[in-house]
Amino acid sequence: MADPLTRSSIYSSNVRNKAETEPVLDPADNCPVSEEGPGIENFQIIGDAIPGCKLLGCGYPVRGTSLCMFQWVRHLQDGTRQYIEGATNPEYIVTADDVDKLIAVECIPMDDIGHQVFYGELVKRFANDQNKIKCVLRGWEAWVRLFVWRT
Repeated sequence: MADPLTRSSIYSSNVRNKAETEPVLDPADNCPVSEEGPGIENFQIIGDAIPGCKLLGCGYPVRGTSLCMFQWVRHLQDGTRQYIEGATNPEYIVTADDVDKLIAVECIPMDDIGHQVFYGELVKRFANDQNKIKCVLRGWEAWVRLFVWRT
């Protein structure tokens, strides 16, 4: 009688071979893609979410990712989203328009031939631990405001 581990190994091998001969196809161009597709791991936002400061969306490309498309987004109090015009780079400078709003970056990982994340999923992270952006004065600006307020 065959060893169960051997039968299991043969079965696993057969399943892999069948999957390799019948790949999943991208509906857009009928080309094979992996079920995972391009991706980005440990995606995060680095930087202070304060007007005038720079934020950076970054992570580690996986599964053949060679390009990421970025879009910074404001989430308004009424639940709508506002794509920030021209904010399509990993870096974003927080502006006064962002105060009292939630800011997020959306990332679409792509591979060398233009395949995106499987089924159009994107990676999204919020700045400031998903809290609204506050107007915080730092350095000399705080001293100037304090001096003007006292006089």
